[in-house]
Amino acid sequence: RSQSDQSHLSNNQFGDLHDNYLVGDMIKIKGNTRSLRGVICSKNGLVKKTEVLVVGIFIALVVCYLSMHTHEAYCSLSRSGDTQTSSLSSVPGKLHLVEEEYEIGFAQAIAVNDPPIYTRQSKYQKIDVYSSKHFGKVLVLDDVLQITEADGHIYNEMMAHIPMMQHPSPLKVLIIGGGDGYVLNEVLKHKSVQHVDHVDLDGEVTEVCKKHFPWGNAWSDSRSKLHIKDGAEFVAKAEDASYDVIIQD
Repeated sequence: RSQSDQSHLSNNQFGDLHDNYLVGDMIKIKGNTRSLRGVICSKNGLVKKTEVLVVGIFIALVVCYLSMHTHEAYCSLSRSGDTQTSSLSSVPGKLHLVEEEYEIGFAQAIAVNDPPIYTRQSKYQKIDVYSSKHFGKVLVLDDVLQITEADGHIYNEMMAHIPMMQHPSPLKVLIIGGGDGYVLNEVLKHKSVQHVDHVDLDGEVTEVCKKHFPWGNAWSDSRSKLHIKDGAEFVAKAEDASYDVIIQD
């Protein structure tokens, strides 16, 4: 980060927020593109690689041990790219949405009620909404877990507010993807925002989320405009310096 960036953050209302932050994949501000990937900083500098490696190995071993025992009970999995996903019955009326990430040795399962409260095949993908005792409503696309009511904020607040706070007064914002609408909902919390263009390919996903999720009223905000089209095509036709902040979900 530049010295001017550090000075800006250290003097604003967020206090010591600049001392601990996670940088997203890309922020484009008025023609200046910053490509920053997964850099975690702290007051004392970068975390030591050896410390991260030791902690990472320990966590991976624990997760692998648990996933091996889980696999014994739920042994039928379908492969999709680098991710294993499945919806598997454990008791009548219940499903376990299981997802395993091969690259990081991580697996997780969420229990949901069966059948789904909504299911539909759009032009691009299968859309399911399940209910869950612990996680509320759960959005699943092509059998891959996307977001839940209970923990959706963990990912989406970082996606939205960190790039927004890099600009002193963002007026125009572009969001590409994020058809569930949560990032849009968070961006609109910034009072300086005058207009948000939200671009997503599958309009049926946005319609489902409008109906089933509490943040679905974000599109009704007069400052937002939804464009159902290809994000790359939309950006190619946009004028230079059209936006103060661009977020790709």
